[in-house]
Amino acid sequence: MKLDQNRIELIVNSLVKTKGLNVLDLGCGDGKFLLELNRISSLQFSSLKGVDSEIVEGHRTWGVQHIYEYVKMDLVEFIDDCKDYFDIIILSNVLHYITYDKTLNILSKLAPLINPNGIIYIEIANEFHTYAEMIDRYVLTQSRFNELNEYCSTIGLRIIKGMRGQKHTNDYFLISYDFS
Repeated sequence: MKLDQNRIELIVNSLVKTKGLNVLDLGCGDGKFLLELNRISSLQFSSLKGVDSEIVEGHRTWGVQHIYEYVKMDLVEFIDDCKDYFDIIILSNVLHYITYDKTLNILSKLAPLINPNGIIYIEIANEFHTYAEMIDRYVLTQSRFNELNEYCSTIGLRIIKGMRGQKHTNDYFLISYDFS
């Protein structure tokens, strides 16, 4: 996976803290999102943690093994057991495989895991995506986005930035926790 500059800038420009970051990638697959983020951003990380039920182990040699950790576990089980806090939580191309109700449940469990000024980065197929028909009940339509925004406000989260994708693409947005 190659991260485009827009996605990196969306993440980097939304952070107050840029050094000593703890990052969690839920549904990380082979870990390339974390490794690309580390490679091309100006951020400095204390830990990069990837969680997936099926992990390809071949990426530990990319020069970040001292801060990179794979956890082979169901993401909901991981969240339930997690005692750590994160500056960035990534859900990239994960939520369109999960029912909408389960997505809301996951977000409610992630809210307490965000450090002050931290963010949740979500990338999800929209209704214009090539595979939208195949995963129709899970894609992010405008009405589901509005519902998600309303739900976030009830659990102390708020959508702070977003980029609506074009046809054959995904939507990207950031959520933060209201610590006030």
